[in-house]
Amino acid sequence: LYTRRAVLSRRTAGVAQNQAVMAVLVQELLAPEMSFVLHTAHPLSRDPDLLVAEIAVGLGETLASGVRGTPYRLEVNKPAGTVKTLALANMSEALMVDETQECDGKLVKVKVDYSAQPLSTSPLLRATLGRCLAAIGTLLEVRCGGAQDVEGAVVDGDISTSCKPGPNPSSVCVCVWLKVHLAQGCNQWEAVAGAHTCLMCRACRDVMVKSPKAST
Repeated sequence: LYTRRAVLSRRTAGVAQNQAVMAVLVQELLAPEMSFVLHTAHPLSRDPDLLVAEIAVGLGETLASGVRGTPYRLEVNKPAGTVKTLALANMSEALMVDETQECDGKLVKVKVDYSAQPLSTSPLLRATLGRCLAAIGTLLEVRCGGAQDVEGAVVDGDISTSCKPGPNPSSVCVCVWLKVHLAQGCNQWEAVAGAHTCLMCRACRDVMVKSPKAST
């Protein structure tokens, strides 16, 4: 609660230090096939029409921890719906949930055979996933009032995402949980996403997020 990062974040957001509170979030540990980070506006050019997705096999810690190698990188033109593959992943290891031990949450590193990864071998799947992620990103931009950085995962073909609140005190944090399989295509995603969107803690600056798979 009073780490340097927490104190500076509250100062930036204009939150008095004596008003700081802490919440505990208890949430199911997902075992994703893929995790991703979305930049709903291009992170370098800031072009609002271009979404960039970075995708890794397994848990998102592989992306966040700066593991050597390149993730899958897709660039989506949101108005046109076109998807460009900027890079194919070559990270040699993925962090996965050990599902052989029930409920212990143990994580294991596994070697990745990219010749067996559908996202490496199927341009159609990359295009489908890219368009679906762009639809989610567009929805979050509308809900949150601007470009967002979004984290999420693909679990059994379903996508779960969360949107981090920005430094603006009026930021609204959105959690979207979509029970739609990728194979259904992208023409339904925007409508389904809207039906499963939860706006949480409109006035709260230390935002607590929950979804249908989480409880507090």
